[in-house]
Amino acid sequence: MALFAPALNFVLNNEDRLRQYAIVPDAGGFAVSGVNSKAWPSEFAQISSLPQDQRAEPVAAFYEQHFWNRWIEALDSQDLADRVMDASVNNGPKMGITLFQQAINSVAQMIEPRPSFEISLQDWPIHVDGAMGPITVAAANKYPADKILEAFRAARIAYYEQIVAADPAATDNLSGWIARAKA
Repeated sequence: MALFAPALNFVLNNEDRLRQYAIVPDAGGFAVSGVNSKAWPSEFAQISSLPQDQRAEPVAAFYEQHFWNRWIEALDSQDLADRVMDASVNNGPKMGITLFQQAINSVAQMIEPRPSFEISLQDWPIHVDGAMGPITVAAANKYPADKILEAFRAARIAYYEQIVAADPAATDNLSGWIARAKA
């Protein structure tokens, strides 16, 4: 069973490494520890209105409410849980889970063409829908976490490269995104 605190720590290492909880320029506005004013205006307003030394707890509550859930918690691997939450923060929850599901299917097909855990064959390969649920968790817990992690990193990097191919102006972000995916 994965824990929220280490996953939050992993995310904050990418969003606010020094835990300063400062208001900083961010895509389309400002952010406090990754809580973006454009994407999350009311949450940003609430957090940024607090003195800087009082923002840690509301930032943690924000991430727990919007990016952590019982299905991520049900993962056996803390490393996978950390990275699923991080991908959900960086790419949006639906895309983060989509990339994770693609990685699971990739590993599953390399290891065994048919699953041996208890899901119906109509659920195989797992449906890539960007929604974390019992089938995604069962599949993730079935296969070696290190193999899924490797495939997940590759899926995230490929996704970032697609973003840059479609929008060359995003090239400046690519090295940071890749470093984040490889962490």
